[in-house]
Amino acid sequence: MKYSLTSKNLILLFLAALVVRVALIVATPQGNSILDLCIYIDSGQLVSHGVNPYNFNDNPTLRQQLRQDNFAFTPFTCSTQDKWDYFASSNLPLALLTFGVIDTISSSYFFYRFVFAFLDSLLSILILYFVLQKIPLRSSFRGLNATQLKWIIGIGLGALNPVILLNGTIIAEHKGTAILLLLAALVTAQSPKVSVKNYLSPVLLGLSIAFIGLGVFLFPLCLWYACWEEKWVWSRKTTGAALRYIGIVILTALICFLPFLPEIFEMMWLRIAGSMGLVNHTNQNWYPYFSAPYHSSAWRIVYMGWPEGWKIIKNGYLILFVMVNIYGVWQRKYDMRMLSANLLLLFLGVFLLDGSLDRINMALLPAILLVGQSQGKKILPLILLYWIGGALDILVAFLLQVNPIWETLYLSEFKIFESVFVLAFLIFYLILLAKIALGPHRVDGK
Repeated sequence: MKYSLTSKNLILLFLAALVVRVALIVATPQGNSILDLCIYIDSGQLVSHGVNPYNFNDNPTLRQQLRQDNFAFTPFTCSTQDKWDYFASSNLPLALLTFGVIDTISSSYFFYRFVFAFLDSLLSILILYFVLQKIPLRSSFRGLNATQLKWIIGIGLGALNPVILLNGTIIAEHKGTAILLLLAALVTAQSPKVSVKNYLSPVLLGLSIAFIGLGVFLFPLCLWYACWEEKWVWSRKTTGAALRYIGIVILTALICFLPFLPEIFEMMWLRIAGSMGLVNHTNQNWYPYFSAPYHSSAWRIVYMGWPEGWKIIKNGYLILFVMVNIYGVWQRKYDMRMLSANLLLLFLGVFLLDGSLDRINMALLPAILLVGQSQGKKILPLILLYWIGGALDILVAFLLQVNPIWETLYLSEFKIFESVFVLAFLIFYLILLAKIALGPHRVDGK
């Protein structure tokens, strides 16, 4: 195989990634009953029938019918109409519109999962492109030259990324699509073509905000690339370009949000506030407010070992994280790429208390790519930790499916292993940040 970025190689890799994912879909029919997939289907059914998911008074008859039928039924979300209405409206507008389009074409478990797999396969190509073109690796490693090493990394983080294979295909999720939009906005912002970085990039960034909201964390970085080309030089030209870029981002996002105003804002507040433990339980005892870490949060395993003191550990990590960042900025060791990665990781990995790995990975994977673009080979140990942790996650999840009794013997469920994995990632990431901040050289992308 010639290690070159040709159309033929990209098509072959895309097809290989898609075949792997379709095979996993066929091999895991039990994935059809996963709660998140059923929520996406419920949302898609509402949108495809012209019902506003955020307005609970819009077509209550259809809502009750969809809740009580056997398709996409889960005992938890379908136990009451209030629960069903909340979860069917628990994603941002562009995600719901995407589910609606899928449902319009084919309202079936397989097709939903296939579309997610197709988009994740596109993501795998974009990740390979990013690694090959944007991450500076020039030295050999254990007999591999720099190009071969980049291909291995690109495929390992993309087509054969174990975290996304489990939390994207086996467990059907749309978070890979969110990363695809984020990365596409970032890549196009760096395009040498003026029309691409001035118009396509802000549209993609606006779509990423409307899809899952995380585009706001890459907004400054994309703006920096598109309008200042990595150098803060103020002029009438750059100011005008920045205003145009910002305007296109806002307009694109607004087009998606407008049909669902104002109800969308209540859902956004409840999701964020509940996930960060900022609100108390209401009289709706089912509502998912989290006063303690849950799912795959890094702090869940800490809470299990020290229920009274987990916040001390979390806040201690937060203080260290902020101090290292302040020092790194003061010493001019961090660039915009690293700061964007750090903000994204801080929000999804540190502050949120209830994220499953699919959600937290929307910070882990972009952080790896951004720090890799900034620091080159310094990111290699973190990539290795990420891939091994993801592979072990698949193994643990598989073993618990083979013998459910092990769920009692082995940490109750595989998400607790994911909590250990995320905590390890955060610790190693902080160590990497400290090494860079205390190192002798300025950030130069090498």
